Amino acid sequence: MSTFILGHLGFFLIVLPVLILLLPLVHYFIAGWVSKRREILSSFVDEAISHFFHTFFSGEFVGRRPNQKDLDEYYHCCFGRQNFLIPGFCLVVAALFSFTMVGESAGRWLASHKRTDLILPPLGLSAVMGAYMWVLGDLIRRTRRADLSPADLYWGCFRFVVAVPLGYAVASAFTEAVAVPVAFLFGAFPTRQILTLARRIGLDKLGVKEKDDEDSSELQSLQGIRRESAERFEDEGIRTILELAYCNPVNLTMKTGFSFSYVVDCCSQALAWLYLEQHLGSLRLLGIRGAQEICTLIGDLDGVDVKRRGLAKNVVDVAARRLDLDCQVFESTLRNIDGDPYAQFLYNVWQTGVDDGSRAEFRAAKELGVEKSKETVATGSTIVPRGESIFLHVKRILHVKNHVLRVEFADEVVKDVDLWEELQGEIFEPLRDPEFFRQARVNEETRTIEWPNGADFAPEFLYEIGKEVGRSRESLFRPNSS
Repeated sequence: MSTFILGHLGFFLIVLPVLILLLPLVHYFIAGWVSKRREILSSFVDEAISHFFHTFFSGEFVGRRPNQKDLDEYYHCCFGRQNFLIPGFCLVVAALFSFTMVGESAGRWLASHKRTDLILPPLGLSAVMGAYMWVLGDLIRRTRRADLSPADLYWGCFRFVVAVPLGYAVASAFTEAVAVPVAFLFGAFPTRQILTLARRIGLDKLGVKEKDDEDSSELQSLQGIRRESAERFEDEGIRTILELAYCNPVNLTMKTGFSFSYVVDCCSQALAWLYLEQHLGSLRLLGIRGAQEICTLIGDLDGVDVKRRGLAKNVVDVAARRLDLDCQVFESTLRNIDGDPYAQFLYNVWQTGVDDGSRAEFRAAKELGVEKSKETVATGSTIVPRGESIFLHVKRILHVKNHVLRVEFADEVVKDVDLWEELQGEIFEPLRDPEFFRQARVNEETRTIEWPNGADFAPEFLYEIGKEVGRSRESLFRPNSS
């Protein structure tokens, strides 16, 4: 084979894989990063911005009120595109170095057909390709979900750096006949599993007994947090419910890649859990899911609307009896949660779109039908109907098939949500019956999906696990439109 062809073949084997690796990064910078920024910043009105900075940066705004410009500057400084430059450069360098060895080895083999001339033997080449498959797949998956962070690029760089020595270390435990495919397949494992397996193999060789890990994370006690979600929180240093309750949700959103509404909902549940612990689960049917709902309940108790005040009092009484507590003691606990500055911050973010009037006046106006009027209020960066929240909620649904629902959310995104794996526990078990599952409806009060037995799912959780099928349009909600 001519030197010209070999030279160009080697060049393409080096450059082409790296260019393909860059495609999802470019796509994220153009679309995903902008989408994530819009999602977070649009959730803050002036009151929420003030609560955010005074909660997490209390000493930086003495004598003046933080505004939208301060939030924009904070976001750009901490999460701007410039933060991806160094990790992106490291990833490209690591990939170029790895594929330089791959390309040079391929060229030498084509020239002489001798394995002894290879820079990397087949086992090393296999390990590099396995790492490349995982890194590229991870970038594509994260770009699609718009949850890419600089740390993910560093992990990709790490995978290329350790691919060859890790491949040899693992393959040594197998026969020579299967060593090459094992090195490739092991390189395609998720990083967390690789580190776990490598640790176990090392401890086994040293004869050291590994301490048993806990079967489940403490965070899984909260609704909507599965094992995978708990691991992503743990990767960012959030291992306990206490840490989740008082974390910075903007930072956590950008580091984990979760949607902002999902993170805020988890923080809200965690804050309520600190006071109510496992009893929180038994209060969900009463509309008490987290600190945000508790703030609303207390606002109703103290409000001017007699009907809503009476309803809130009944909810408190029923909840207290369910927990076998004195009503006044239970109400005091709820007021402690409502008085927590962090709970007030979460509530203000949740109620984006509400004017600067009292919460009680807002709810009274909503009860009288003002919510449906054409009257609007300014919210800093957007205009929304008075009393309407632009925070995440369900607008309409369509049963697609089996246990899959098509859901349109407040941001006009339409997603297909497969709930089969989530139908566990006493309240959700009846939903496994297809006929009963079809009875799903949108509760106009809670603005989420609900079934006749009271089972429901948080809109944030539905949004997180759903698969996007498009933007709002009638054709998506016609029967047999799937």
